[in-house]
Amino acid sequence: MAAPSFCARLKQHQIDWAKRQGFGERELDLQSAPPHPWVLKKRHRELNLFDPSWWRFIRGKEHRWAHALTSSQCFAVNLFAPQDADPSLARAVYTESFGHRPLEQADEVGIAFEVTPDGTKAWLGEGRQPTQVDVVFTVRRNGRTAGHGLVEVKLGEREFGSCRGAKPGKPDGSGNPRPERCRDFRSVYADPARNCWLTEVEGRCYWELIRSQSGCFRFDAIGEDGACPFRGSLYQLMRNSLLALCLVEHTDAEWSDL
Repeated sequence: MAAPSFCARLKQHQIDWAKRQGFGERELDLQSAPPHPWVLKKRHRELNLFDPSWWRFIRGKEHRWAHALTSSQCFAVNLFAPQDADPSLARAVYTESFGHRPLEQADEVGIAFEVTPDGTKAWLGEGRQPTQVDVVFTVRRNGRTAGHGLVEVKLGEREFGSCRGAKPGKPDGSGNPRPERCRDFRSVYADPARNCWLTEVEGRCYWELIRSQSGCFRFDAIGEDGACPFRGSLYQLMRNSLLALCLVEHTDAEWSDL
């Protein structure tokens, strides 16, 4: 018998933790069929945070399953929220994560959650769901923004977010009617307006930006018959990487790293 997956073990760990806290029918979703003993009722969602007042960091931007004990969004808040009130801790964690961008003595390090910078939709050609970053460090130097450190946080997910264009179209006619194009990277790269559904239909600027940022993306490992590398989990990381590049191009930030 195969060993339980990390996701299954995490879920059981959280169920056991909830029992030790004395959580029961009042707090947990035990009435649905089947019950979800690892999911808090929405009115008790703030119990998912070490300090319930930290919900202010994500209020209005909650993920669909932010009330689940396996929520990566709440995991991110629990990891990084203490740095909001402690500048020395923010500097220490920033340095550990982005040490190749050393701080000067007077630099200030701030932190924010679920960030979509102004201009994101226009930069990336996105619609109602523009790219959003879980955690952003911002370094202020001499009264201006010196740079950003972008952090993507996962907990129990099996993969990062994937591209909708690589999935078959739906019976109602929505979605990509020719997802087989995604299996031909060379054609996609050469003419995304014809061969990338997100570019063709939704006007995304991803390929335009990728092709203009020489050296930031390398595709030499993709064979002649290779598929688009962003069909799966690299899709979300590609979007975050492009947003980091755009922050340098369109704002006063000197650098921005993911």
